[in-house]
Amino acid sequence: MSESGSESEDGPRNNRGTIQRGDRGMTAEQDGIAQMRLAGMGNAQTINDLERMMVKKTVSKSTVLYCPFVNNAKELSYNQPFAKITLGFLGKNELSDTEKSEFWEEHKQMAHKALNVKRSNISGQMRKKFVEHIKKINDSVTGEFPSIDNIRKGRKEADSWIHIVANFIQYIVPESKQKIAELPLRDWCPVASEALLFLMIENSYEMWMEEAENEINEDQ
Repeated sequence: MSESGSESEDGPRNNRGTIQRGDRGMTAEQDGIAQMRLAGMGNAQTINDLERMMVKKTVSKSTVLYCPFVNNAKELSYNQPFAKITLGFLGKNELSDTEKSEFWEEHKQMAHKALNVKRSNISGQMRKKFVEHIKKINDSVTGEFPSIDNIRKGRKEADSWIHIVANFIQYIVPESKQKIAELPLRDWCPVASEALLFLMIENSYEMWMEEAENEINEDQ
């Protein structure tokens, strides 16, 4: 990606080859936690609660774009992409391997739950948009929603691919609303995010289409 350099299993890298943090620097919450530790302020429970909040926020906002699925216990372990990407966005790469491993062991289950919740929320938003979009097309004189066969062809079927990206990528990459008309897709949409988009559409196509058709029939 031209803006961030490249992608790896550890997450987005800058031009120096180091893993970037979530927003190209420490967030206010991360900085607050660091300052509290340095000043000896706050009890352990307060700091732990803040760290849990940051892990959930980081997974929901950033990690999901690069690693949207964790399918088994092995993929949840410390040396796997989900952990590496999340720890990178949290700015934990300067810690020792032991410290990072201990931190991840404490937070990995909660991080996994946050990932599943975020993916479920994305699916719910896309379902609502899909149904509304089908109903709108049905009410119009022109327009047609891509067939499942064309959607499965991905970029090879350019018109269908553009239709899906233009209407649904915003639910996975919120920044797309500002960037889609200004920058190439590769500059702001990770490959994993595009894959997640089309996987969700393909897996839910028939169910969402049936729901839309039922609502159309009820309105008639």
